[in-house]
Amino acid sequence: MSNDVRISFGSGVGKEAFVRQWSSSPSDRARLWLELDKVLRLGCAKAVDGSGREYRAMPAMFVTGDGLDGFSTWVALPSAVIRRRPKASASVRTRLAAWSVLENVDHDGGDWIEVRSNGLPGYISTKQARSLLDYRIVFGHREGQWRITAFVAGD
Repeated sequence: MSNDVRISFGSGVGKEAFVRQWSSSPSDRARLWLELDKVLRLGCAKAVDGSGREYRAMPAMFVTGDGLDGFSTWVALPSAVIRRRPKASASVRTRLAAWSVLENVDHDGGDWIEVRSNGLPGYISTKQARSLLDYRIVFGHREGQWRITAFVAGD
């Protein structure tokens, strides 16, 4: 981990801030490992920052999703389906390819998101989709090694 690891878009910078956020309690530590597990499964992409330095980001959509609005865009996880109604027993409208881009029509914070995929409307479970503003991890080359330079969520 880099000495200047970013954990928020506010004042959350540095190893001490990381430890405070993620090690205060057993539930914080468990949540860290859960979030890391989710992020690390979502593919890695190579990119270059404004200073010309190369970095790696997970999920890959964080880098490859340029031009997408993070507030209204979700990505389908593997094996995701769009249903006709916001209910697990509702009929399946379509099966989605992993990483399909979903336009968020409405999401009230509940278990279902009203979406549109290639113009097709329906509902997807929040367990089968990921917001572009969810946690992401960034690795940068520091002191001759690849180190975590950010583990953040939000915009």
